[in-house]
Amino acid sequence: MKICIAVVSSTFFLAACGGSGGGSQASFSTMESRGTALIEKLEGQSATPVSAMPSAGSATYSGIAGFAPSIYDEVEVLSEASLTANFASSTIAGNLTNFRDYQNTAIPGSVNIHSGVISGNEFGADLTGSLTVDGRASAVDGSMAGAFVGANAGGVVGLIEGTVGSQYMVGVLGAEK
Repeated sequence: MKICIAVVSSTFFLAACGGSGGGSQASFSTMESRGTALIEKLEGQSATPVSAMPSAGSATYSGIAGFAPSIYDEVEVLSEASLTANFASSTIAGNLTNFRDYQNTAIPGSVNIHSGVISGNEFGADLTGSLTVDGRASAVDGSMAGAFVGANAGGVVGLIEGTVGSQYMVGVLGAEK
């Protein structure tokens, strides 16, 4: 799984459509640049050995998530990502906010990452929330599978799949401490 995440993640972000800047929140093009650099950095790191995973304390990760209708399509939507791993209880949770489409149009709403379980150097979590797409509130329902990478679990990479309303979406997430 870890190799697949890195390869898909890199290809996914590098294929993103360019967007224009604007607004006080991060623009699509800013998030695209940050996401591409972050994924390239994280994919160059090995999975954190299970024996080197923290067993106490917590860590907060921030990064970018990108979404498309399939792994063969260009990224159409980006968001900022925040995750908190609690290593003592082997849980992970967070949120996705500041959604922007490739035309740099803000997409109101947020997605909660919850019910996450850390097992060894991998994790899984559920995603639920609501995004306003074309003026209509659309329920978000999905899941994420990921892995910790680098020394002392310094980064996370993950694959996301689910639905926004009736539209199937896939995504990748990269974040670091």
